Amino acid sequence: MKHTEIEVKCRLTPEAIANLFDDLGKSFREGKLVLQQASSFVTLTPCGEVDVEMTASAKKGKFKFEIQLKWRENEPSEEENTPAFVVSCEEPCLEEEEKTEHQQESPEQDEILYRKW
Repeated sequence: MKHTEIEVKCRLTPEAIANLFDDLGKSFREGKLVLQQASSFVTLTPCGEVDVEMTASAKKGKFKFEIQLKWRENEPSEEENTPAFVVSCEEPCLEEEEKTEHQQESPEQDEILYRKW
């Protein structure tokens, strides 16, 4: 397999970023992700388990969110303790969170806006 790489740097609106993540999700569900820029493209085939690294920071009015996904072809799945984390559009109330941590989540809670991993 030849080495092909495409790097994209751009500025997008939050709505466009949401659409980008929708497209990425669809590509992962279908098992084929194609990134194209002009006439160059890279086709990736997500398989097995994917290593995920996320970093979020906020400092003096500057915000940064990085996500990195890595996998190998034909790599066997390993059972690993994945640390619990939450991706949400709501900030937690830490006192409330400690109380409800042991309670079952409400079925009305929006799965997309507040999903525990």
